[in-house]
Amino acid sequence: MEVEYDVPAVFRKRESLMQEMWDSRATAYEVVEEAYKDGEKGVRRVPDREHETLEKYDELAADIEEAFDA
Repeated sequence: MEVEYDVPAVFRKRESLMQEMWDSRATAYEVVEEAYKDGEKGVRRVPDREHETLEKYDELAADIEEAFDA
């Protein structure tokens, strides 16, 4: 039996964002909004692609919320 599912979001590799989340002990949103680098706020240049990643997180969350009537 084959079941097909729609893929609501596809994320590219974001190793630097994920590493900064770990180093700063912060969420992706905090890292981007507060421009964390090496655990310090306000020192990181935030590329547009990271804002796009946050938008995809929001879209995925909305899809999950809709799927489960949350």
